[in-house]
Amino acid sequence: TKSELVAAIVSFDGAVVTVKDKDGNELTGDATPGTGSTVTVTVGNVSVSKTVIVMGDVDGDGKVNATDARLALRAAAKLDTLEGAFAAAADTDGDDNINATDARMILRAAAKLDDPSAWLRAA
Repeated sequence: TKSELVAAIVSFDGAVVTVKDKDGNELTGDATPGTGSTVTVTVGNVSVSKTVIVMGDVDGDGKVNATDARLALRAAAKLDTLEGAFAAAADTDGDDNINATDARMILRAAAKLDDPSAWLRAA
């Protein structure tokens, strides 16, 4: 959640953390950041922003579900194009290629057959 994310980041007195969803709306409280969300940490006059990538969350809603698998499969079939954080979220096996294997992994996670946290890799 946004609250958990802020608690994990803030370690400096006076640090301000803002989290915005993929559309630029600020998240509050227990809202879940999804792929494409932006986390900005400001200390004094220095700000650093990073984009959130939730592996398997291709549509940026913070959940891994069948919709994400469909989007990945459409990208694999070259019917749609995924870019940036959304393409990275769809490439669950990290081979720099969105294919049916990625869509299958997302669908298995949506059905609670696999744990997407095992897909984490260094960026």
